Amino acid sequence: MKIIKLAAAALLLGSSLIAADIAVSAPRSKVQFTLEHTVLGTVNGNFGTFKGTLTTGNSGRVTALVGTVDTASINTDNSKRDDHLRNADFFDAPKNPQIAFQSTEADATSVTGNLTIHGVTKPVKLTYTKLDTQEYIFKGAINRIDFGVGEPKSLTNMVGNEVAITVTIR
Repeated sequence: MKIIKLAAAALLLGSSLIAADIAVSAPRSKVQFTLEHTVLGTVNGNFGTFKGTLTTGNSGRVTALVGTVDTASINTDNSKRDDHLRNADFFDAPKNPQIAFQSTEADATSVTGNLTIHGVTKPVKLTYTKLDTQEYIFKGAINRIDFGVGEPKSLTNMVGNEVAITVTIR
């Protein structure tokens, strides 16, 4: 009887450590961003092509997040602006075809990892909320200048430096 109880306890403990991998891709998931422009106000955009994996523990707590975004898939609902963002002034998509994120640590409310944009890697913290069984919203902010994307905001450059990031995984 003692062996059966020990075996049952081991199974229960083991099952709580089982991880689930959730594939991240369009169209259910979304990678979006927002920034301010002095004249235009808030500019919203998204990336249409991306992939990754969200790993969770049995309780749904995030344990890892990894993903890539194709920079050429940027969409701000303005084709001229999108073309400009793809060129060497900003993302330089032909030379830097992907944005990458690799988590290095995770806790009950956030994931910290290395974000690579435009060939520059910096640590970034994303907070997250679990909405249901397999739906998560990650939020964070970066300074685009830290990653070499565009010129700093000035009297002649009206694009804000801070970019808010929202990743919805379903």
